[in-house]
Amino acid sequence: LADIVVVENTSGSITVRVVNREDVDVRGRSGDGPIQSEDIEVERRPAAGLIVRPASESGSTIDLELEVPYQTSLGLTTTTGKITVEGMPAALDVETESGDLELALPWYSSYLDVLAEKPPGELRIPDHLERKRKKRGLQLKQHRRVGLEYGGYSDVLVRTQSSRVVELREIPIPEDSPIKLHWQGAA
Repeated sequence: LADIVVVENTSGSITVRVVNREDVDVRGRSGDGPIQSEDIEVERRPAAGLIVRPASESGSTIDLELEVPYQTSLGLTTTTGKITVEGMPAALDVETESGDLELALPWYSSYLDVLAEKPPGELRIPDHLERKRKKRGLQLKQHRRVGLEYGGYSDVLVRTQSSRVVELREIPIPEDSPIKLHWQGAA
């Protein structure tokens, strides 16, 4: 069990699903063929949690896929690889230079701040998220009204320099989630 999971993948993609499980499951795949267990480095640090990164000596691009339990805080970093997250993490800190982003979260229960140095070519977001064009780039935030009305659980910070596609999809709080928010309770 890890409360914090940090994934660093400079060449490949990162896919994370937050599910109802007790431990972290890490898998990898490569277009160059099968990978070995030693191609993925998993390091446990007492203060920093679990750190996952490719360790391939061959220089092959390795795409990392993880399933993590609820109540996990995620730190995800790529250079060019796509970052995909689905579920309800406790916190999500995403940073990429040019990787595409596909984040499917219950945004009504999230505090969101997206900072893009260059506006993405394709931007798909729910209507309740606030967009602000800046002199350089784009900023997306959760509307204050939504945050006050619903409260929040996930704290999400996304930083990108030049992602081509940014997609934020709204999903409901999963049925099997042990996390229930006050607005889900009986009147």
